[in-house]
Formats: sequence, structure tokens, C-alpha cells
Amino acid sequence: KSDITGLWSFQTKGSHSGDIYFYPDGNAGLSLATGRTIYNWKYDVDAGILRAVIPELGDLGSLEAKLYMTMTGDSTGAGKFCRCDLEMSRSAIFLEASGYIESTWNFYPVTDMQAPDPVVSVTFELEGFGSLKFANGVSQESFAYELNGHNCNASTAFGKLSMQFSPDGQLASCQLGPTRYQAHPVSW
Repeated sequence: KSDITGLWSFQTKGSHSGDIYFYPDGNAGLSLATGRTIYNWKYDVDAGILRAVIPELGDLGSLEAKLYMTMTGDSTGAGKFCRCDLEMSRSAIFLEASGYIESTWNFYPVTDMQAPDPVVSVTFELEGFGSLKFANGVSQESFAYELNGHNCNASTAFGKLSMQFSPDGQLASCQLGPTRYQAHPVSW
């Protein structure tokens, strides 16, 4: 699943467009240009072909996306969405997290990705230090973190922080203490 993870923009030859989010932990989300968003559906990748069924689409039917990936600087794919031909693209791929880590990441509970505000915001600096702040104002001004490829680990006052980023630097699956989150950079 790591090759497909990231934020993909899509357009069909029909009338659908929007973004698809493939998180490193296997969860996914769909945001249509109409404003409709559906999170927490699963996908499967086998031999370069992605297949997923998105619940709760109602009049749009379901997604049987066949995505054929080529890992290029453009990161493109093609397939089907609701019986329409689909074209997808995403940002350039980074070799490791140091290419995008320096930013603030908003954390949302895996169980409520449509929450209007993040539960936690974590800011990373390139020097290997970060800070975090919960929505209730509780914070930690500084902690050290380590990067390993597209993974980040740290010990904080609130427990172990572990993050697995998508290679385009747009999404992350996280755990802080016992709680799992999905995250994206504030600049998103």
C-alpha cells in the first residue's frame, strides 16, 4: 500500500472530480468537488491494481477503481470511477520525510475525520525538534524526534508519537500515546 499512499486529485470523463486520500495505515477518504466527503473506507492493492468500494455514496453508486500506477515525478494513474474513465495525479514523491517534515501537522481522530477542527497540532523543525498543542490548550514546547525514511518517532510528555507519512508528504497515519490519528500539513 505504500506506493499508492498520498493525496490524489482525480477527474472523470463524466462529471465527477475531487480528491482521494490513501493513508499509510490502509484507510482512505474521498472528497468530491460537490463538497461531499466520505472517510474510513478500505482499499486493496494487488499487482499494481487498486480496488475499493466506497460506502454511502447513494446516487453515485460505488467505486470499483482500477488504478494502474507508474512511479514517475508526475505520479499518475488511470482507472474507473462509477463506470466513468478516471485519471489521477498527485504531487512529486520524496525519498524521505526530511523533504516535507518542516511544517505543522493537524491530527484528526481516525473515528472522526470530518471533525471541523484538529484535536492536536504538531510542529516539526528540521533541526530534529518539535512541539505539540492540543485543542484544549495543553501543550509541550519541545521534544526531540527521529526520522527514518517516511517514518517519524518521538517521546513526548503525552506518550510515544509515531507517524508514517505518504511519500508525497501530504498525509500521515499517526499514534500519540494510545490514540490513533490521521494527519495532514496545515498548508494543505
